[in-house]
Amino acid sequence: MELNSINEELIRGYLLGDVSEEEREAIEERFFADDDFYQSLLVAEDDLIYDYLRGAMDQRERLLFEEQMATSPRRRQKVALVKELMQAAGAKESDERVSLWQRLRVFFAPVRALQLATAVMALALAFGGYFLLRQSRDLRVEMARLEQQREREREAASERERESARQIEEERARTRELTSKLEREREEREKLDEEAKNRQIEERLSTQMLTLLQTTRDRADAERIVINKNTSRIVVRLDLEGDSQYRSYRAEVRTSNGNLVWNQSAQSKRKTVVIQLPAGVLADGQYEVTLKGDAGDGRFEVISFYYFVVTKK
Repeated sequence: MELNSINEELIRGYLLGDVSEEEREAIEERFFADDDFYQSLLVAEDDLIYDYLRGAMDQRERLLFEEQMATSPRRRQKVALVKELMQAAGAKESDERVSLWQRLRVFFAPVRALQLATAVMALALAFGGYFLLRQSRDLRVEMARLEQQREREREAASERERESARQIEEERARTRELTSKLEREREEREKLDEEAKNRQIEERLSTQMLTLLQTTRDRADAERIVINKNTSRIVVRLDLEGDSQYRSYRAEVRTSNGNLVWNQSAQSKRKTVVIQLPAGVLADGQYEVTLKGDAGDGRFEVISFYYFVVTKK
């Protein structure tokens, strides 16, 4: 992975221990997450060692490198191996020039060859061990990440279950409340219906009907009504001759002696005028009903007379 100059300088500073705490944490976080970045870090470390052995560092970098090397046995070992390789290959520069034949002789010298093989093997073992160590560390990091992810998923599932249970309980509570409300309304409606029915029954039991037809307009043909002790209201229907010619009517109920016991305004309906009077105003005897029609200007004119006889039990 090719890094820009800023990243290379930052990595070099990290290897020299010359970065801030925030920069160090950022580099190590990327080190564990990005394999290409890890490879770039190894290459940068090799370049740093070569610069140190070639004397290509300034005084400040050299001091920082030696401080880091003093605290890292692995780096000291790696520096020693690279130095041995450079010496064995004749890579170290010197003030004296060496002929190609001399370099080859030194390189292929038995002792040097054995040292080179040993160094190469040690370096391979070091890199192999470090690679296995890094793989193990990466595996542990991945396992920890997966465990955290599973834990988050378990927490999310538990939260969804709790939320679902809460919604179900709220829905049940609303259902119970609605059911209770409907039950109260049903009971109240039944109560009102029962009361209305009772009132209707009471009204039917306490009301008596009296219809006065044309044949009852003569005292001799007076209609008779027996009023029970439980009767509280008398409904009287007065028959009309022909179509209604008045906007409204007035009925007056008098005893045979002419005493007024009840009067009431009324409207006609289907050639009939209906009046209601309390049963308590009637006693045994004969009564006369005078029906008057509204002639306008507040004047009422007599239309006809009706007669009925009351007997009370």
